[in-house]
Amino acid sequence: MKSKKTGTRVMAVLLAGVAVGLSPMAHAELSANQVYEIDFMNSMIDHHAMAAQMAALCPSRATHSELLVLCQDIQTSQMQEIRQMQTWMKQWYGMNSKPHMVEHGKVDMDHLASLSAAQFEKEFMEMMSGHHMVAIEQAAPCLVRASHGELISMCQDIATTQAGEIKKMRSWLCNWNSVCSLHFGRSALVGKSDEMTQP
Repeated sequence: MKSKKTGTRVMAVLLAGVAVGLSPMAHAELSANQVYEIDFMNSMIDHHAMAAQMAALCPSRATHSELLVLCQDIQTSQMQEIRQMQTWMKQWYGMNSKPHMVEHGKVDMDHLASLSAAQFEKEFMEMMSGHHMVAIEQAAPCLVRASHGELISMCQDIATTQAGEIKKMRSWLCNWNSVCSLHFGRSALVGKSDEMTQP
């Protein structure tokens, strides 16, 4: 038997389908895996957009060339993945998906934008490390719950790439800021991830 939360999520997906013109037959044919894919891509589009906006602050605030290169890589790769997921949403489900920023994300962005130099770099790397960790946690169930091989491959790339970027940032935090703890808090910049990762 489906839980009340799952039923509510399915209904939200069906209503979204109505908004973009999916037929009642398409509604009836949505499987649990397809509902999961829609939830995942909507959430990850929001999540990637947040990371790209954070990275866009680097050129005017960061001082280390290594971090500037990483920020550009984050911006480029995550915007490409957003465009790819938007294409899949349209092709596979007839849906349009645009990034949305939650209120606490706006607060954190404003705070980050108020910083400069070493303080910006430290807080950016801590926040982005937590933000990446959330993406990795989201990508793990995608490997077994998604239906399309293309999306599964993207989830593998997200986990691998962002784990490598976390490793770089933790090394820089230790070398540049003497912040060498292996533990860091998950960023609040998670978009809809709490809803999406529920069973």
